[in-house]
Amino acid sequence: MDRSWSRLRVAGVSGVGVAMVAGVVVLGQASGSPARADTGISADEVLAGVVSVANSYPGGLGALLGLFSTGECAGVVSYADAPATCRNVLEQVRGAGAGQSAPQSLPDLGGEVDQNPWPTTAPDPDDQAAQQQLAEAGAPSDLAGGLAQNPPVVPDPYNTLPSFVGGPRPDPCTPTSTTAQPTVVTRALAGKEGQAAATATATALPTSTVATSTALPSSTPVSTPPPTTTTGPCPTTTAPTSPPSSSPTTSPTPSTSTTSTPSSTNSTPPSSTTTTNPCPTTTSTTPTSTTTTSTTPTSTTTTKPTTTTPTSTTRPTTVTPTTTGPTTTATPTTTRTTVTPTTATPTSVTKTLQPTAVPNGAAATTTTSCPPTTTTTTPTTTTTTTTTTTAPPPPPLLVAVGDSVTSGHEARPGRAVWTTFCDDPGAGPAAPGSSWAGTLRAILGVPWNRYFNFAHSGASTGDVLLTSPYVNPCGVVSQGARPQIGDATAVLAANPSRKGNANVAVVTAGANDSNWVAVATQLVSRNLGGAIGGLFGAAPAWAVSNAGTCTDWAMGNPRGNPTPGVPRGPIPAAWNGPAVSAALSANTTSIHLALIGADPGAQVRQHLYYKWIGDPNMPAVCGPAVLRATNMMNGWISTGVLVAQIVWALRGGNPARIQAVCPALWNPGPAFVQTRLISFGANWALLPGYPHPNAGGRASMANCVNGTLPKAAGGGIA
Repeated sequence: MDRSWSRLRVAGVSGVGVAMVAGVVVLGQASGSPARADTGISADEVLAGVVSVANSYPGGLGALLGLFSTGECAGVVSYADAPATCRNVLEQVRGAGAGQSAPQSLPDLGGEVDQNPWPTTAPDPDDQAAQQQLAEAGAPSDLAGGLAQNPPVVPDPYNTLPSFVGGPRPDPCTPTSTTAQPTVVTRALAGKEGQAAATATATALPTSTVATSTALPSSTPVSTPPPTTTTGPCPTTTAPTSPPSSSPTTSPTPSTSTTSTPSSTNSTPPSSTTTTNPCPTTTSTTPTSTTTTSTTPTSTTTTKPTTTTPTSTTRPTTVTPTTTGPTTTATPTTTRTTVTPTTATPTSVTKTLQPTAVPNGAAATTTTSCPPTTTTTTPTTTTTTTTTTTAPPPPPLLVAVGDSVTSGHEARPGRAVWTTFCDDPGAGPAAPGSSWAGTLRAILGVPWNRYFNFAHSGASTGDVLLTSPYVNPCGVVSQGARPQIGDATAVLAANPSRKGNANVAVVTAGANDSNWVAVATQLVSRNLGGAIGGLFGAAPAWAVSNAGTCTDWAMGNPRGNPTPGVPRGPIPAAWNGPAVSAALSANTTSIHLALIGADPGAQVRQHLYYKWIGDPNMPAVCGPAVLRATNMMNGWISTGVLVAQIVWALRGGNPARIQAVCPALWNPGPAFVQTRLISFGANWALLPGYPHPNAGGRASMANCVNGTLPKAAGGGIA
């Protein structure tokens, strides 16, 4: 199956993306968040307007991207409160884009880049594949044999690298290992019917329900990743029907009451007596005080007065009622005392005993007269206490969608060869995973059972919006019911943000919309040579002659390059980024409008792609080309976020809740980026750990995003 549809901006991708958010925008209006609804302009029209206005805007599109951060609309939280200068820009965009189609491509946002070669570090010495190591690890014979050739070859069933760098979808029926891969735990939460209908998915909300905790759990539950089973030619992830609860559930146990019968206030402990006396026997119960305490918020429980009967006409000793105070802070208590004295009329009881035989056969009847019994009802004091407590709001959610940068893609050393885990977002203290979103979860104090990471290795923006089911490069199947955005919006809509306690949604996506990783891999192969060069296919030797030739090979140059060895004439671009730029931007807009539409009170953050200096694998002369390509991708992604901000502002929402943040520059790179190239998934697909964030990179990303989240007075997210 060819996945190239998700890389090109066919009309369906953008149209569906925009249509998906229509319902969730209505949800936001119904909840009272947007103050001014305007559905008369589409996201495509706004994108066209942004590109048009940028032509005359000081600094061009690159400067316009700062409209809501450093420009005329900085600090604006609604269109109604925006200054005239901000409204003027927004109305220019609206006017320029009205009735226009989205552009087919976006301007070059690479900016000026230093062309001096960047410093490098030593490559991993163990990255040269060895047949013996593969054999020891139990690799299939055809894979081991292919890698033993000179030059080495990766057989097609194991070469899934093109699939997650913009090429065709991997064959989901590649040989699989019995080793279980950590996968995303899809937790389903139920929500209101109206919210369910408004989520950005054509399917229904998850059917399983989970009670939302009203306080932080006393103990942190551990979520176990779902098992990977094989029910056919492809491995399938079986997701649990509901997420773990924050505390164990105990079935209610019926309560029992015991009544003691003392003969007086100084009597010995009561005893049980069996009598054959035919007369009725009355049991005395010392009056007690009944105190009822209600700790359920806004509920009141009242215990009716009870009547006790002593065994004699002597009035029993009065027992002073004792009121037990509630353990929680109570509102004013209402006490009601009811005294109901009652005197029963003496009753003579005649009992006919069983007939006994007499000599003449006649039946004899014995009549027994019991002495009169006087019953006195002792006053009973009943105290009713109503306690009203205010439950703390539930902890916020952290929801993540996107690609391998967020999914927890990591290469880890094994006994003989390294193993790549494509999706390991973390499921609990015993399995913390390897995603920066999981690190952010810990920083924010979000409980594990309110952390939902739907990101998958290899996903493009189109996959986030549309692909279900999804097969990651490790061969694991997920998103069986709906795409990533469907799961994410369902969770957010079912658990909306509260004032001072906002949910957080994070995104990384866009690199897999183009073939950039394939381009970068060819440059790495040319730089390292040997087995690595044979495995991945190397760029031409002239491409790494100097910084200019590398940039021209990657980006193209219609004027050609006079460097000796470079073919004469125009140089075609190896990278297809500009061709997919408009689709990348439009899909980014759809992702953000879907997330904020599902929960208008949430904080939505797009983490832009990081850059690094001192790459041990990339040719030093190609550092400027890598930096420029990353800047261009980040610029197109930021354009999509800007369009989402404008659309949301025009519809009355708060544009400050949507932001593109953290275009980090790491130095030295190996302190933040995995450098391992030769590593295999459980399906023996060759999947590098490079260039995903390592522990240092994940901490940097999480701390950066945390710094962009406004804090409420109570310590939560505003």
